[in-house]
Amino acid sequence: MISRLPTHPASSGLKVHLWVLAILTISCTVILAGLSTRSWYLELRQSRIHANMIADFARYLETASHISAERGPANNFMAAPDSARAEYRANWAEAVAETDALIDRISDEVPSELVEKVYDQLANARRLVAMAGERPRLSRRYEDIQAAIDAMFKARDHFEAVLRWRMAIALETEPDLIDVLFK
Repeated sequence: MISRLPTHPASSGLKVHLWVLAILTISCTVILAGLSTRSWYLELRQSRIHANMIADFARYLETASHISAERGPANNFMAAPDSARAEYRANWAEAVAETDALIDRISDEVPSELVEKVYDQLANARRLVAMAGERPRLSRRYEDIQAAIDAMFKARDHFEAVLRWRMAIALETEPDLIDVLFK
């Protein structure tokens, strides 16, 4: 008859050893998963900060675009036939209101001297546009229209100082944004 082999205490030590290895493996896995999750969370949080800063900078770019886009209705008004002048003036007034609203939206965040320069230049440009556009079409002079157009370009150029100011603040806070902001 075949007798069963007796169990030795050594085999129970093997079970303990396997349990210890299993617990160590599980512990290491949990620690690595925790570190990986933490790293992922920190990257996500940093990405959100970057996205918010880029969205904020986009408001400034939108304002700059509207300052540039105001030239279109201004040019149409200055070139409008006398019979359609009121319609073109209204379109230009709408563009002026949109531009002013966007500048007002950011003006509390920007140093007042930068905003004042932009508003002063816009006021000068708009005055020149109005003077040229209100004249009868045949008495409008090329020089007057060109001066108004050049003044509108200068207003956009003055807004560049605002963009540079905002970009400097963004890069001071988050230097990693340099590639995004300069593209």
